[in-house]
Amino acid sequence: AATFYASGFDEAAVLTLDRGGDFMSTTLGIGRGSRFQTLREVRNPHSLGEVYTAVTGWLGFHPNADEGKVMGLAPYGTDRYVPAFRDFIRLTPDGLFRVDLSWFGYQLEASPLSKRYMDRFGPPRVPESAITERHQDVAFGVQAITEEAGLHLARALHELTGSRNLALSGGVALNSVMNARLLSETPFEHLFIQPAAGDAGNALGAALHVWHQQLGRPREWRMDHAFFGPEYSNADFKEVLAGRKLPFREVADPAAEAARLLSESRIVGWFQGRSEVGPRALGARSILADPRRPEMKDIVNAEVKHREGFRPFAPSVLDERGHEYFDGYYPNPFMLLVLPIRRDKRDVIPAVTHVDGTGRLQSVLREGNPLYYRLIEEFERRTGVPVVLNTSFNLRGEPIVHRPEEALADYLNTGMDALIMGNHVLEKEPVEHTFAGA
Repeated sequence: AATFYASGFDEAAVLTLDRGGDFMSTTLGIGRGSRFQTLREVRNPHSLGEVYTAVTGWLGFHPNADEGKVMGLAPYGTDRYVPAFRDFIRLTPDGLFRVDLSWFGYQLEASPLSKRYMDRFGPPRVPESAITERHQDVAFGVQAITEEAGLHLARALHELTGSRNLALSGGVALNSVMNARLLSETPFEHLFIQPAAGDAGNALGAALHVWHQQLGRPREWRMDHAFFGPEYSNADFKEVLAGRKLPFREVADPAAEAARLLSESRIVGWFQGRSEVGPRALGARSILADPRRPEMKDIVNAEVKHREGFRPFAPSVLDERGHEYFDGYYPNPFMLLVLPIRRDKRDVIPAVTHVDGTGRLQSVLREGNPLYYRLIEEFERRTGVPVVLNTSFNLRGEPIVHRPEEALADYLNTGMDALIMGNHVLEKEPVEHTFAGA
């Protein structure tokens, strides 16, 4: 409900992929007008999300939080464990799947992985310990079978519905590598993914279900942006800064000021307007940097985010310029697709080019976020590049900042060079960012 009724599609095939809820992990359905119908389902404990989460924990990351790390780690691996994962998750002729539960323990409310799994792959990685080729290859394997299962389900759903439109929901729908393949390797022509695709979107889905499905109200709304969180005024910012007795200056055009700083290789905290719903920073609560410097990825990971060096950063690109930078470009305002960066552009934006030549892009539309759009437009005027490096405004293991006090604390405690909140600019003494490596 949360994705179909928000999609703007008059009719669409709807695929929900999750760990589980109401005893179901996966549903295939069709939405038409104000009505939604479930066509097929996979019931727990057979769950793509449960398998992915169990492997996330085995890899030494936090289950139900760090699945994105596994997706980012996967391109460093090889396919040596893909046959094993195909045994774990078996695709069935009816377009669904079954999990071989002998490898897992989550269904027993015990250890997520069974002794059989441990005998095959060894003990779990200790958090913060070295990541080995085995860990990389396991990440590759679980990501590969997730993509294969997603394609299997989506193709079956298309056969059932014949729809040109696909709406995705559930926590697994945050797997942006899989999402891109669903768009490029199935007959679906149009794709919508609600940005709070996981449990955070349940309240929205419940409200829309009652409004449309139960009350029969007509659909008049399309979710074309994700900025539904709190907003703060310049007076709020001034009060916070005055309380800390920190020097700041006010500017008439914060977008132009941010673009200038970025073009000078400064790392900028950007706190503007209403905050985003969902797990992605989309230009309201973001940390921004220059994508042209190859070392900027390592600098931001080490000095600002304090996180693992293998993790990539997102390119925010002006929508009308996206086809110049990405193969198979498709407008993606919620940062939920990973696409290949064109070969002739990988050296232009190396800081946002992942090890496999891809980027989890965000399309920036003028009507969706005019201030952020203008920032990138001004950055292009200065540099010739309509792309900035965008990452969420938070430190490793913490939620995205929502209040000015939180943004200020992160700015003061990290290697950010500047913070722009509304029209207020704070700057540290310029430093030359270098990365010596590990």
